[in-house]
Amino acid sequence: MTGNAMEESRTLQPVTGQLLRSQENGHTYRLLYISSGDDNVCWWIDVDSKGNIPRSIHASDLISGLGEGKLVAVISADDPIDEDTLSPAMKKSRDKAWKLIRGVVDKEPQIYQPEERKKLLIEAAAEGKVQVPNLYPYLGRYWKGGKNMNALLPGFRNCGGHRKPTYSTWLGRPKRTGNNGKILTEQDLKNFADAYDRHYLAAGTTATLNSTYQWMIGLKYVEKDDQGQAKSLPPDEIPSLEQFLYWYRKNRKGSIKDLKKKEGEHRYVLNHRPITGKTEITVSGPGEKAQIDGTIGDFYLVRKNHREEVIGRPVVFFVRDSYSHIVTGLHISLTDASWKQALLAIKNSAEDKVEFCRRYGIEIREEDWPCHHLPSVLIADNGELGGKGVEELIAKLGIMVENCPPYRGDLKGVIENNFHICQGKLKDIVPGYVDKDAGTRGAKDYRTEACMDLESFTRGMILCVLLYNKTWMDADSYQRTPEMIRDGVNATPLDLWNYGMKYCGGALRVVSKEDMYRVLLPHGSAKVTERGIHFQGLYYTCKEAVQEDWFASARSSGRYSITVSYDPSCVDNIYVTDKDGRLISCTLLERSTPFRGMTKDDMDLYQEEDRRQKAEYNAKQNQANAEFQQEMNKLVRQNSSQKAGVTKIREALVRKGIDVSREEEQEELSGAADARKRQEEAPQTKPKAGDSLYIDNEELQDGFDEVLRKAGILPPK
Repeated sequence: MTGNAMEESRTLQPVTGQLLRSQENGHTYRLLYISSGDDNVCWWIDVDSKGNIPRSIHASDLISGLGEGKLVAVISADDPIDEDTLSPAMKKSRDKAWKLIRGVVDKEPQIYQPEERKKLLIEAAAEGKVQVPNLYPYLGRYWKGGKNMNALLPGFRNCGGHRKPTYSTWLGRPKRTGNNGKILTEQDLKNFADAYDRHYLAAGTTATLNSTYQWMIGLKYVEKDDQGQAKSLPPDEIPSLEQFLYWYRKNRKGSIKDLKKKEGEHRYVLNHRPITGKTEITVSGPGEKAQIDGTIGDFYLVRKNHREEVIGRPVVFFVRDSYSHIVTGLHISLTDASWKQALLAIKNSAEDKVEFCRRYGIEIREEDWPCHHLPSVLIADNGELGGKGVEELIAKLGIMVENCPPYRGDLKGVIENNFHICQGKLKDIVPGYVDKDAGTRGAKDYRTEACMDLESFTRGMILCVLLYNKTWMDADSYQRTPEMIRDGVNATPLDLWNYGMKYCGGALRVVSKEDMYRVLLPHGSAKVTERGIHFQGLYYTCKEAVQEDWFASARSSGRYSITVSYDPSCVDNIYVTDKDGRLISCTLLERSTPFRGMTKDDMDLYQEEDRRQKAEYNAKQNQANAEFQQEMNKLVRQNSSQKAGVTKIREALVRKGIDVSREEEQEELSGAADARKRQEEAPQTKPKAGDSLYIDNEELQDGFDEVLRKAGILPPK
């Protein structure tokens, strides 16, 4: 650097970052830190040495050295670095090095003091999982380069020869016979450019460099035979794929203009735009803006009471505060993403989180998750909250909706990254995670590993949210202000929320439970019946229904429909709006209490199982009905063949009547008629000693005989 620097006029006031050349040894030093304390200790580093350790110098020595001409201020002749000229590999190397030291370089003057520096580097090395000596080269380059992050760029540009590519001679290893490859001409280079513009860029994201090369060979490097048919040129007259790729890397790779043309403005902005903005600096405090989004979860789930049955992947909605990045709302269901599910996530933002967590068996304190408010502005996309009707609905609660343009998920980057953060904590623990290779040939079937039901998965996600809210965010995710650093505010969503609530105020809104439920809960039609208010397979009641005899009226005058609001996350209550606009809470009747605490998704699964079992039994029922009909038809045919005529039946009715015939039939069925007949035909002898009907008492015997006569067993006297 000394050879590329030019002297500047002497100055008596040193400045941080200034280059000073010593007239005594010819070395150039970078001034790193000027103390404002009483010690007046400054720090600088020798940019011409291989060492990476800064040294201290007293401020009076600096001033006297400049005044006496022993130190001369110089200006670096290095050109500024254009970010667009950096390759992805160079940026990756720079960012990796910066990530290792960014947490310690701003701790001045401790980073320059040997003992303090040792402590800081031990912590940074442990966090970055490297050895302490590996950090010193990065620190040296950073300090010598003027405390500029680009000083950490690797020296790729200084490697190799700096020359324009030549195509006049064959370069590289010898070409194998039969393979494409030739000494390139200007026409070949024009063909490369033409194929790249006409096919690679024009075909959008579907074209690859390989397909572009094949397109070029089939169009540019052919000749026609005698019949006018296209015939490929010999391999020695066709450029190779490697030559085409080399041309691309040297001439067109990394072009922002080409990238925009190929992928389109929307896709470029979403996937390749520079990340220079920060969401949190555009809001003044908690609750001013929140971001909402939903996506399909990365885990397969099973049924709660039928663990062998896989029910697919859940839909997860998050609401996240733009200022503190804390998760304020969560909703998970098996229902496809829709505005109704989004409204339930908003409702959860305003719910008491202690009660919400207790519902899933998690006990927390109010300070663990103190979010039970509605935001002033809700940032969404044109999906679930894209309709004007939904926006007007939310506006009743005083919430403004800002829908991002299509393909601009980057404008709500706070929430976009939340799915990866929370689900990423579970992927190495919970079976059934859908990895990137899902669907490819040979990949394992993640459905067979599923073991979590919806309730357990929701509980796991709540635990992830509680952990995330207390996790330190790096500077790329959240940049603390100088005031936050001064006050010792941890870069965790929970601490940032509490700090903002205390010092920034925010724009949190509290609404009544009735107003929130009336707007945010989905609506459905219920039936008032004699058994209770019937809704989605369950029966409910309320004080008003009992006092006003709703159920008695339904039995006498007929059932009727009413509109109710319901919370899909718990079937314990539904809500009816009376004529005065008051929200009436209805609770489960005793007959439906076995389903208490279930979600609507749970109920849907049970009802589906009920229908499935009934459908399975229908086949058996149909068979039983067929056998019944067959036997009954057989009986009817048998008896019809013995049926008496109408005339005979009428004569019998006149002669005996139904009652007499009934008594005679009863005697025949009981066997009394047959016994009487046998008695009449048997010899008339009086029972004597030894007979089964003999009693050794004449009066008792006579009484017993009389009973037998009345029963028709003995003939009358």
